Amino acid sequence: MSEWLEVWVNELNNGQNIYRDSELKILLIIIDQHLSNPKLTVEMLAGLLEMSRRQLYRNSERLLDIPPGKLIKEARLRKARWLIRKGRCKTTGQVLNEIGLGTARYFEQEFKNRFEVYPENLLTQNNQLAQVQAL
Repeated sequence: MSEWLEVWVNELNNGQNIYRDSELKILLIIIDQHLSNPKLTVEMLAGLLEMSRRQLYRNSERLLDIPPGKLIKEARLRKARWLIRKGRCKTTGQVLNEIGLGTARYFEQEFKNRFEVYPENLLTQNNQLAQVQAL
């Protein structure tokens, strides 16, 4: 499991051990493996999981109380935040490539709505911190 996904799973667990559910584990790993693909949709995810779209909706709602489309978006935003915080990406363009989004304006607005800060602000803070640490 990738490092960013472990961080998210720990947050999802919130003192519980929901990740032990193999359906959830498979769902999150498949999302992680295909997150950089801008064509990752609910339909594609259902196909990758070899289930119908309706079955995917039911499972996603049952496991996490969130529809799969929102789950994909949440995964993209959380990975973006993790990439920025870890200094793995220095520009918004690099982040967009990693998370499968092509529109900077949409990404910036969704990121701001979710985390109450623009990604560019986090990138600037991290880049400045890296410069100070290099001195």
